[in-house]
Amino acid sequence: MNTLKITLTGASPILFRRCYPEFDEGCEDLTAWMRDPANKELVALNDDRFPSWRWQAALGRGSTRVGMLSFFLCVAFGNAAKKFKQPDGRSYRNTVKACLVPNTEWFDFTFGPDHDRVLTTEELQQIRDLSYHDQSAWVRQKGFALSSRRFRDVCRVRVRFDDWQVTGTFSNVYPERLPVDVLQQIVDDAGKFEGLLDWRPGSPQSPGTYGTFTGSITVL
Repeated sequence: MNTLKITLTGASPILFRRCYPEFDEGCEDLTAWMRDPANKELVALNDDRFPSWRWQAALGRGSTRVGMLSFFLCVAFGNAAKKFKQPDGRSYRNTVKACLVPNTEWFDFTFGPDHDRVLTTEELQQIRDLSYHDQSAWVRQKGFALSSRRFRDVCRVRVRFDDWQVTGTFSNVYPERLPVDVLQQIVDDAGKFEGLLDWRPGSPQSPGTYGTFTGSITVL
């Protein structure tokens, strides 16, 4: 067994949805707040701009240390591995599932031109009571954006990072079955054709051009 550090650098902007409740603890606060009768007049079920801090749930309690990325990475790598064949003719998909295990629940997410910026829970809390317009202005100053899209009576907001990087470690349980050079090819393919999060190329329901990346692997 060996430990691999995988660094993914965005090749296109990435979009975080309002929340993925099955993976992200950040939705708990939002759900409780929206169900509170005292906040009934401040909630618009089909408009992500109300409450004004609704978008923050996409980033979780750990701000941009996003737990769901480990899940989506495994899905992306597994899908990409289907195209690569082992000497016996079988694809590497099941091999990737058997060999590659995330070492942590949370993956580090940084942004900005030099990939050195992070968000803290404390600074997000400080702007929570601002209007959506003022939060959007604050976000732009920090170097990312709130991207809204309206369809009929529904308005959805995604958190958009144009320059981003994800870093995490995996255990390769059977390196003899999944060599690093093969995994690098799988990561490259996943970056081009699978991507991460919303409107990614590999999305089964709403494919797009977001969330593509290049990747590097280091054996620790």
